[in-house]
Amino acid sequence: MLDPYNSLTKLMVFNLHLWLKFTNLLMGALACALIGTISLEYVADQVLWHLKRWSRLNQVVLINILLVLSAIGIYIGRFLRLHTIYLILDPKWAIQQLINMWNWRMLVFVAFMYALQLLIWGCMFINRFEFQQLESQTPTIKSDRSATADSPHD
Repeated sequence: MLDPYNSLTKLMVFNLHLWLKFTNLLMGALACALIGTISLEYVADQVLWHLKRWSRLNQVVLINILLVLSAIGIYIGRFLRLHTIYLILDPKWAIQQLINMWNWRMLVFVAFMYALQLLIWGCMFINRFEFQQLESQTPTIKSDRSATADSPHD
């Protein structure tokens, strides 16, 4: 589907239809990743507030736990094709699938997905932290018209 290379020259081809497909794929993936990351942080904050345990350290720990569980869920959905309904229709089979899925290849895939999600969350976290630092150092602009009423430039 997305093969941007010419088979003879091995150079990238300029095909607008191909780039449209790529753009659509990337826009959907980035939008879902950002919305999912914002939701992840919101859920973690709500759980910690409810338990009266909110602190930055607890937030980071809980988010990492949720990212690992999410990465395992991605593996289950992508490769086992295991849906929740199977836990009701055939629980023995579903549980057996979950027990048998643990191997080195699965753990490497989970580590890749965890690292990717952590990178997205980390970039958002650092960006928010830097923005807050910048905002705290920037003097506030007063919109009080009375201060400018006596301005000599009027």
